[in-house]
Amino acid sequence: MGDIGGISDKRLQQILNDGRIDRYETRDIKSFLNAFRRKIEGKKYNNLSEMMEDLKKLEEIKKAVDNFFTGMWGFQSADPASRQIIQNQTVSLMEIIGSKASDLINSASYSSPDQVDADISRLEDLASLLANNGCWAASKALQDKADKLYYLKLDLMCNTNVIDQSVLDDFTSSIKGGDLQVLVMALGFERADLLEQQIADQMKIMKERNEKLKKLSDTLAALRKESGKIDKDDKKKQGEIDSKIEKIKGEMDALNSEAQMDMIRLQGLMSKRDNIYQMVTNIMKTDQRSKDAVVGNLR
Repeated sequence: MGDIGGISDKRLQQILNDGRIDRYETRDIKSFLNAFRRKIEGKKYNNLSEMMEDLKKLEEIKKAVDNFFTGMWGFQSADPASRQIIQNQTVSLMEIIGSKASDLINSASYSSPDQVDADISRLEDLASLLANNGCWAASKALQDKADKLYYLKLDLMCNTNVIDQSVLDDFTSSIKGGDLQVLVMALGFERADLLEQQIADQMKIMKERNEKLKKLSDTLAALRKESGKIDKDDKKKQGEIDSKIEKIKGEMDALNSEAQMDMIRLQGLMSKRDNIYQMVTNIMKTDQRSKDAVVGNLR
């Protein structure tokens, strides 16, 4: 990438590798992010994978800065305003990349379902990363793009006769008879099954996070109790306890923020699943009405 504004490429790589920054380095990080913004604003991305690389880099910088400010040195000496400025800078940069991803998909053309499927996966990964870092609007925009691409995939599969036999075994006779509605229904059920699995995975993640929060809450209560027993003149011991308390509070704030984003993501997955089932139900109703009309005409 080369040296960019205020910090060397070698030093940046060290930050990304060990997740730590030096005591007086936040100013250089801010300078780097300002320069990086100018770079990505003028950058022409060729694919979504390039965007993911830049997003991951920004995420690692954000984590390194958070670690610094929740650590002992950051707690004792750093300017809290710097942390907020850097967080705002990284979020803003991520939103720019998210917007560029939307523009790239808008101008893309596809000739096969596999091409569409690959971009759906990449868009969902980008949307997840953006959501994890508080870029909810950008995340939702990319997830909406992924949903639209799914229907494009269905259209391409119908027009190119690409059928996943493992998914459609139960519908073989209907498909051979040329029943397009059955094909779309089968693909809908496939999508619904994937969403059900994602919902189950998301709920597992949320449960594990709640368990971590409980452990941290218990540790925080123990530290506060210990703090109350320390001699007032023992400032060194009190400072160590206070530092630990602030660090745990920072970890809990981060987990609570992630929990909120997880709930939004879970609601989105459930909404998509319900929409798929509604689509399949509508197809079944339409099909039944058509059959009833045919039977009625024969009478």
